[in-house]
Order: sequence, then C-alpha cells, then structure tokens
Amino acid sequence: AFEAMGRLETYSKVALRIAKQAGMLYSWMHDLSTRIPEMSVRGIVEEVVAHSGFEPYLDTLDDASMRKQNLAEMLTAASAFYAEKSGGGLPEFLERVALVSDSEQIDSRGGRAALMTLHTSKGLEYPIVFIAGMEEGLFPHSRSADIDEEVEEERRLCYVGMTRARQLLYLTNTLSREIYGVRQESRQSRFMREIDPALIHRIAPEHGAASVRPLSPREAYVDYGDSQLPDDEPGPGGDGLSIGAKVVHPTFGRGIVRRREGRGDNAKAWVNFERGGIKLLVLKFANLRLAE
Repeated sequence: AFEAMGRLETYSKVALRIAKQAGMLYSWMHDLSTRIPEMSVRGIVEEVVAHSGFEPYLDTLDDASMRKQNLAEMLTAASAFYAEKSGGGLPEFLERVALVSDSEQIDSRGGRAALMTLHTSKGLEYPIVFIAGMEEGLFPHSRSADIDEEVEEERRLCYVGMTRARQLLYLTNTLSREIYGVRQESRQSRFMREIDPALIHRIAPEHGAASVRPLSPREAYVDYGDSQLPDDEPGPGGDGLSIGAKVVHPTFGRGIVRRREGRGDNAKAWVNFERGGIKLLVLKFANLRLAE
C-alpha cells in the first residue's frame, strides 16, 4: 500500500490533486526512512510534526492548548529516551510510550512492578504501593484546583490509591519536574498535608546529596510572592514578551516575564505566575498571550 502511494498519478481513476498529495507524502516518507538511522528520536518526531502540519491542525480544536502540551511532553520523553543512551531507536521508543494500563492485562503473579493509573487500581491490592507526583498541579490537577467538587473527587481518588497498600505506602513528590516540556518548581500536594503527621515517616536526601531538607507537613519551601530571578537582564525576541511583560497562560493563569533566553524555535521565557510560581516555558508551545 505504501509503494502504491508513489504511483497514484498513473491511475486515471484517482483525482490528480489527491494523487499529487499522496506522491509528495510518499516522497517525504521514503526520504525520511533513509535518514532515520542517523537521526535522534526527538529529531524524527519534530520533523514529522513540522512536515505533517499537525500543529496547525491542533489549533482548529477546542482543546488545542492541552493537546499541544501533550505534544510537548512527548518531545520531552523523546529527549529523555535519547539521554538514557540505551541504543534503542524509534521502534523501542514507540513501544515504551504505548503503555497498556487496563487492569485485566496487569500481571498479578508478582516479581515485578505494575504501573497503572489510580483509576485502574480500583479493586486491586498490593503489599507495597508507590504514588508518584503528589504535587499541586498534578494531584490535584491544575484544572480542578479552583473547583471544590473536583478537588473532593480527586481526594477520594487519592484515598482509593492509598488503600491499595497492604503493608507499605510511599507517597513521593519532587521539588521540581519537567512536564509538558517545561521545567517548573513543585509544591507538595495538599493531600499529603492533610494526613496526620504522626502517620508519616519522612524520607529526604542524605545530607549533602541535595540542597533540600525535610518539610514540616504545612511548610512551604518557596516564597512565590516575588521573583526568584534577576529582573535586569534584557530579553531577545520581537513577540512583545519582553522582560516585565504581563502575560496569560491557558493553564497557569496570569504572570510576569522575568527572563528570556534563546531565539527562534528555541526561545524560552522564565515566567513568574501568580498561582504557579516560576516556570520555564518553551515559547513555541507555551501559547502565551499578553495580558489586557
């Protein structure tokens, strides 16, 4: 079928416009297939996205912002895959990202870790359970943080996950993480702060391993009232997002640009958001607009 795409112009029953488009697609895919061995996984994904016009298509959808964030997260995953230097290529990467999480397909014989969503975990039990990403913006998700009913639903879901553990339960959070292509500081989930401190045994990095310390249950480790970055650095770019510009992000809300770096597709901005603190955004995917 693939080879036939390159011969459609010879068939009179196929409209010429469609045949030409199919021929162009065939030529590009054939060329790409010859270059894949020398390309990184991220490079392959970026070329497919750019050549296919996928981003302009996403702009026509109601949830364009979220879909673009998912796309940026896939690019981040591709970079992380390459950084592992495992020697794998595109097939191995696609196999990794195509995770199957249906509960009926989870191997219950033991001897290995089962990765699943909290929804999938309902009705299952394990001797030891890890719940990762116990951070504001992830759990509860940023989309539900200002809606009491949705926060309560996620609180119930958190309880479901916690009660899957028969013996040991680990709740983990990070001080920063890269998500949707953005490196951002993280705040401990309110769900962890709501647990009786007497029931928690805190585990922190060894002394000297990192410049962090154990937190009391209700202690914040970052003051988001002011920028943590210098504000006297000139910023490049002709998009109006200069240092001090007030902007709006579809997820993080209002913020102020504190620093610019890079140009073109590599342009990034450090933005101090009122609700989310400082975040490093890739402007190509950030969907920022100037505040009115």
